[in-house]
Amino acid sequence: MEARLDSGWSALSTRPDVQQQFRAHLAAVADAVRCEDELVPRPEPVTPLVLLASHGFEVIREADRRGWKPPEREGDWTPDEWYGLRFLACYWLASELRRGPPMPSLIALAAPEERATLLGRGLPPPTEGEGRRRQA
Repeated sequence: MEARLDSGWSALSTRPDVQQQFRAHLAAVADAVRCEDELVPRPEPVTPLVLLASHGFEVIREADRRGWKPPEREGDWTPDEWYGLRFLACYWLASELRRGPPMPSLIALAAPEERATLLGRGLPPPTEGEGRRRQA
């Protein structure tokens, strides 16, 4: 799936409208993971990485069930690309965690201090009302 989303990473690097919606997905995924961690009782604790992987799996499973296919070209991504942006948000957040997946080459090639600005003007913390951006 990762390679099928390369056009999405490219769109995030150039499209402010897609970036804005991506920020909303980052906040929503972080909130979903936080709520699941706090509200779902488990006999054993799980890590945020496991919760993010589970959320991402559910997103892709539902997308497949509905016949969704990721846009092939950067220009085909829109702010309404719900499944793709949600999965990219899961991947981004997971990649920030210890033992998370590596960032795609588009982002991994940038120096760490450039990653924050690689996506156009960067991804600042969410504004009030957007929720929390990161799950530690």
